[in-house]
Amino acid sequence: MTFLQNRKIFQIVFLLILLTACKEEKPIISVRSIHEVQAKVDEILKTQKPEDVLVVFDVDMTLTQPDHPATYYPAIKKFKSIIKNIFELLTPAQRDIALTLTTELPQRLVEKNPPKLVKAMQGKGVQVIAFTASLTGHKNDNKSKTIFKRRDALHNMGFDFSFQQMVREHNGCHWSRIAFEKYADGYPMFYHGILCANGENNGIGKGKVLVAFLSECSPKICDHKSHILFSKDRHVEAHHCKAPSVYEPKVIVMVDDKKANIKDTKSVLATSHPNILFVGIEYQGAFDYAPKDISEADFIKFWKGLADQAKKICSK
Repeated sequence: MTFLQNRKIFQIVFLLILLTACKEEKPIISVRSIHEVQAKVDEILKTQKPEDVLVVFDVDMTLTQPDHPATYYPAIKKFKSIIKNIFELLTPAQRDIALTLTTELPQRLVEKNPPKLVKAMQGKGVQVIAFTASLTGHKNDNKSKTIFKRRDALHNMGFDFSFQQMVREHNGCHWSRIAFEKYADGYPMFYHGILCANGENNGIGKGKVLVAFLSECSPKICDHKSHILFSKDRHVEAHHCKAPSVYEPKVIVMVDDKKANIKDTKSVLATSHPNILFVGIEYQGAFDYAPKDISEADFIKFWKGLADQAKKICSK
């Protein structure tokens, strides 16, 4: 080879290495305050248009948490073996029912300012949705479906995730006929800006549910099958996909207290949407909160009670 040929090969190899370095995976960030999330989003907005950024907030133990000492992270950590033994006797669906029952307890904000910060992001044009792993509720229960209650509870605490145009255009979608099988009498669903994975033990994972949501936002990959929608008065309506306006973010910021959810979503998106920049943020704001202590006996009584309720609701 001539000198010029060698030089050209070297330049190509160097360029490929440079491109690989630019696409190097970003590590998951750990934060203690919602203000750190806001700072990260503001940093992203220096190089991205607000409408190209989708912020996905987990709900439980990130924005809100049950106000009961048996559900505080320090107690869960202290009595980890106890709750493990209780849950081992339950089926996956029963475990999810027990966990979802904790959302019916009195709730508190993990921090004081999340509703204001979420509203501030929305005011800048950033797309913001909530993303919970809790069950949606029975597919035929149109008056007291769990996700309806969750939306109302969040709204009463100051959150409004139905603010964005993107949310209004794709509201109420229920993917029972697209990608997921029935689980615990329900399906993953998107309602008033709240994306519900319908369980964390259903074998699906948050990643696949988020990808299904993105698919609904893009007619390029929508299969135009019938969907089940919920109108404003919460009555079921049959609806045929009419190729909604395209929405595909360039950046997704996922905030979740469980690193496993972030890793799962990051992995799935890397395959399905490799051009989307994914920023994972592990939120640790609820990790140390425990204003009240609880005895071992009361801890067992609480979680055993939820397990027994779950068994009555679902036999398998």
